[in-house]
Amino acid sequence: MSAPNIPGPPGPMLLGDHAEVARYGKTAPPGTQNIPFNNGRATDPPLVQVDAITRILVYPGSFNPPHRGHLHLLDHVFQNAGYKAEYHAAIILLMDDEHLTRKLESLPENGLLVPLERRTALWQQAVSHNDKYWVWDNGAMDNFTAFIDALQLRLATHTTIELVGLLGPDSFSLTEPVPSPTTWYCRHLVTSNGWRGAAFAGDVMQRLPGCSTWRHTHTDRGEIGAEISRTMQGRDPEYIHREVERVVWNSQKSVWCLMEEEIPGTILLYNAYDQVQGQENMSSTDIRRAMAPLMERPGTVLQMANTLHAAGALSPNTLAECIRDGVIREIASTVEPASSSA
Repeated sequence: MSAPNIPGPPGPMLLGDHAEVARYGKTAPPGTQNIPFNNGRATDPPLVQVDAITRILVYPGSFNPPHRGHLHLLDHVFQNAGYKAEYHAAIILLMDDEHLTRKLESLPENGLLVPLERRTALWQQAVSHNDKYWVWDNGAMDNFTAFIDALQLRLATHTTIELVGLLGPDSFSLTEPVPSPTTWYCRHLVTSNGWRGAAFAGDVMQRLPGCSTWRHTHTDRGEIGAEISRTMQGRDPEYIHREVERVVWNSQKSVWCLMEEEIPGTILLYNAYDQVQGQENMSSTDIRRAMAPLMERPGTVLQMANTLHAAGALSPNTLAECIRDGVIREIASTVEPASSSA
């Protein structure tokens, strides 16, 4: 008598499988380079957390152009989440050219605009090796929200998709309202001093407008150890111990507050970075200033890339090629100059 044909447990669900269909309506067309989360060739693909929360970090910004500090912030927050707050994937979401043009027009000086397609390529070159990251490449915010709706619909019976928006520390002010996570279709926000100091952070965390006081995250070592031991059953005990210590340490560094003017339960998490001293101080504005003379008198790609690297540019060779190809536009300021007194 043959043994009954009992199906084994289902294999892991790849987030990339579902993101690819949600993005293209089917599998990606042949030759597509920017497949979600390197689906089909990933060695460490993000997994759908079945019967649990699949948490995706959404990193919005103009990134005009991106710099190494942007990537450092993403890496730090993604890799150092506290207990029960881990991120399973990240999507880099770039502002489209229309909105970026309006932003540059509102500045007091003329600005340079790196086209969306090239800004996307700058990010793709920097993160293509990381299967957990994906650069959104379909333009407008409406397209992104439609993609998320399609992804949630596909996975509705398997998991809860939770989007957390990652913003740089300069997005938060002690006098201005905190940005709403719903701007980027997110449920919560997170920030860090990953490459730049935060005005509200110090020996005493200062309360932000419309938010509760800051609170420490959960750090019950016994509970954390039991949970990690359960999920890593069969692994080397020394490895499990190191993982427990890592999660406890990250949780102790994190504080959070309730955004009281948002949907009840909306959280802003601050994930502190310990090594601010000696970090590079860089900004997209400084890189654009370095770009301006190169546009007037371009050198070789290598020469320009060296200058852009020194300014902190992410993927400086690709940015130098943008200058060589003449695709960067100057946007005239519409701000009236201040009248000088007699």
